[in-house]
Amino acid sequence: MSSRKLLPLPALKADQLYHAATCLGLATTGIKASIENAITHYIAERRPFAKVPRIISVDMGIKNLGLCVLEAPSLVGEPRTRDGIAKSTAVKVLAWKKVDVLSQVAPMTITTPAKMKGQRAAQVADASIFGPSKLSKTALSIAQDLLHTYQPSHILIERQRFRSGGASAVQEWTLRVNMLESMLYACFETMKSNSNLPSVFPDTVEMSPARVARFWCGGTSEAEGTDVEAALSRPQLKSKMLLSKQSGKIAGRDKLAKQNKIDKNVKIAVVKAWLAAAETPLPPHLDVQLEFTDEARLVADAFGSDTKKTRGGRKEAALSTDSGPVKLDDLADSLLQGLAWVRWEENRRKLAALLQEPQG
Repeated sequence: MSSRKLLPLPALKADQLYHAATCLGLATTGIKASIENAITHYIAERRPFAKVPRIISVDMGIKNLGLCVLEAPSLVGEPRTRDGIAKSTAVKVLAWKKVDVLSQVAPMTITTPAKMKGQRAAQVADASIFGPSKLSKTALSIAQDLLHTYQPSHILIERQRFRSGGASAVQEWTLRVNMLESMLYACFETMKSNSNLPSVFPDTVEMSPARVARFWCGGTSEAEGTDVEAALSRPQLKSKMLLSKQSGKIAGRDKLAKQNKIDKNVKIAVVKAWLAAAETPLPPHLDVQLEFTDEARLVADAFGSDTKKTRGGRKEAALSTDSGPVKLDDLADSLLQGLAWVRWEENRRKLAALLQEPQG
């Protein structure tokens, strides 16, 4: 594998462990020993993939779900290293779209007073649609459709927050999407327990949006990228480069680290850069190689073409599809999330192999 001298985990400095944990999708808070223990435990949990995994990545929403379906051939066979990339490592994008949650709701009749019109009537309808009795049927319909349509090996679900975001109360849509998230987990777990082959039922994985954003947009230099091997082969990291949210130019890591939330325009810019690179052969050092099916290619081609105006007159990135306009950040998040998990698994396999190598 690698010909460079690699450092064992206990010999790594705190910044190197931080980088390694980020490359594995792990928490980066706590003392050095706790991060080291988390990395060791994560590697020990590794199970080899018997066949190419098919991943469904779900970006949660109460009216629309961002959905991306991927296959990752790189997770089968020998792990690739920085000194030699295995063939056929491109991630295949099989589907990339939004799922209209409201269309999954069973037909119903809502009786409202004759004088209740317009927005108020719509609010009453919404309250009925998103009640537990209706939403549970919606969650079951979505779960069954995802399993039967795509036959995944892994289902990634964006973890939802439970905070008020600084407001005096938690917004109603936050409670609704949290409820839908919990119902989806309950549906998948129930179907797994009732399955004749629960051991091969798709794994359901919680995905932290903050860790996904930090992984792709939190910034390391091109030479280090998102490859965990850099943490074990450099005496000191020099992670000073990343994409700024305003213009896509290079900015300092410390500046962006002060932000509570990575701007959605940064994530959209990252995805656009991948799509542009996918049109031509990629050099080995680039982080992501993508292949699209015809269905997913239509979305990829249209990704950066349209914008729409919000109520305040501000333009918001969106594209038009057969099922209506789709916000680019919803699509970007589902792709970023799926590819982050693939890269974390690649790094886990690679790190396990590297730590077993005798060092000269």
